[in-house]
Amino acid sequence: MIRKYSSIVADDEPEFCEIMKGYLEGFGVFKSIIICSNGVDAKFKIMNQDFDFIMLDLDMPKLDGVGLIEDLIKMKKANPQKIVVCSGNVSGDRIKSILGLGVKNILTKPLKVEVLKEKVFKLLEIE
Repeated sequence: MIRKYSSIVADDEPEFCEIMKGYLEGFGVFKSIIICSNGVDAKFKIMNQDFDFIMLDLDMPKLDGVGLIEDLIKMKKANPQKIVVCSGNVSGDRIKSILGLGVKNILTKPLKVEVLKEKVFKLLEIE
């Protein structure tokens, strides 16, 4: 499989980021995987580079996941249906606000690699 896609993972938990990077590398389809530890850094990276796959935590310092999604939509830098939210803190109200922004891909921590792979391949339209 050709490594042709680019990805960004934004989460303030370094261990989770390393695990996700390992999973994504193992899928064999990403040429680049960028890790950001807060929403502001992620926003800057996304403003300056196009990503095929965006994975965000909701609880991040400086700018939370919902705020980041709102900003990306306003600036037309991301299709909300191509964003994956992955969080350990997904309450009913938060789900409503995320769905209200057009994000349809919500995963909960702890995350199983099979679930992530299925979501990645579906979003990137890989068979």
